[in-house]
Amino acid sequence: MSKVIKQHLSKPRKMMISLSKDYQLTEWIRDQLIQMITPRYKIGFMALDMDVTYHSLWRFMRGEQMNEAFINKAFRFLLNSQGEVLEG
Repeated sequence: MSKVIKQHLSKPRKMMISLSKDYQLTEWIRDQLIQMITPRYKIGFMALDMDVTYHSLWRFMRGEQMNEAFINKAFRFLLNSQGEVLEG
């Protein structure tokens, strides 16, 4: 096992999300990802970091339904980014 994988497995991350009754988890994920996009960190770079295609991330950002595997990758990406942007 590589050093990177060992480090990742040894540091479990926790996140508590409190959503209102009308607000869905996918909407929260979408809002968090949109906040991370800047003129320098574009959606193409985010897709590479998330290990998804540019087109699938673009469709998700436009509000289309995605499969569970995509949602899991997006959530895992947010967990790994915890503390950098996810303060609000």
